[in-house]
Amino acid sequence: MYVVETFHNADRSFIRKYKLIYENGKKYLRPNLKNIEDILLKLKEKYTVVDFNNKRFIEVVKINTDEKYGKTNNVNNIKGYKLINDEKSKDLFLKREEAFKDMGNILIGINLDNNGFYIEGSNLLKRRIICKRGLSEEEINNIFLATEYILCNND
Repeated sequence: MYVVETFHNADRSFIRKYKLIYENGKKYLRPNLKNIEDILLKLKEKYTVVDFNNKRFIEVVKINTDEKYGKTNNVNNIKGYKLINDEKSKDLFLKREEAFKDMGNILIGINLDNNGFYIEGSNLLKRRIICKRGLSEEEINNIFLATEYILCNND
């Protein structure tokens, strides 16, 4: 019982923190959503990015982007990529969190239907994409998406 209460209290603390950040920052937010395909093109210019259309990864991308950015039906509009650990991307790999050190490549998934994305292996890259992507008018009213955007712009 104690473990369950601890997690429950941590969840409430997390939600309170997000609400406070959101309430203080929402008034400054304006719709500025950019197309995820354009962001992917810029990533490909900066880093070595190759196709990774693994069926299981595409399913994970769909589940995560549907939950975060809105339900979609077409898995054909979900694309997977690997960011390769080479000289061009060494800053991302050197700054990886300990939990991702043994993971290998960074995985990127995009959902063209809802303009969503999913990253495995680098919270730094995730924050960079959140900042570049921006928010739609509807997403500004989503406490979690808007707070992630506020936080990434304060890094």
